[in-house]
Amino acid sequence: MNMNGPVEISRKERLQICQEIAAKLHKLYKEQVLAIGVYGSVSRGTDGPFSDIEMFCVIDDSSENVEFSYEWSAGPWKAEVNVISSVFLLEAAATIEGDWPLTHG
Repeated sequence: MNMNGPVEISRKERLQICQEIAAKLHKLYKEQVLAIGVYGSVSRGTDGPFSDIEMFCVIDDSSENVEFSYEWSAGPWKAEVNVISSVFLLEAAATIEGDWPLTHG
C-alpha cells in the first residue's frame, strides 16, 4: 500500500529518528553546534503512535542572528527542527512580552 502521511511508529523508532536527525545536524553545522534537544511529547515520554518529532538546535554563530526551522511532513513521520543562534536565543530569553503577567499567572 502506498501511503502518504504519518504511519504508526514505536517510541524506540522515534528516538532512533531523533538520533539520526542530530547526527545530520552535527554533520551540517559541525563545531557550531552548542546543543541539540528534543521537546514536546517525545521529551515528556507522552508521545503516541502518530506523534511528531520536535527538536531544537542551538548554534554558535556570533556574526548574525539565526532563527529558522526545518520541517519534514511527507512520508511516514513528521519532524520539525528549530535552529537558533545562541545570540538570538539569549536576546529572546531576556525579553518579557507585555501580556506575560496575564498569560503566566
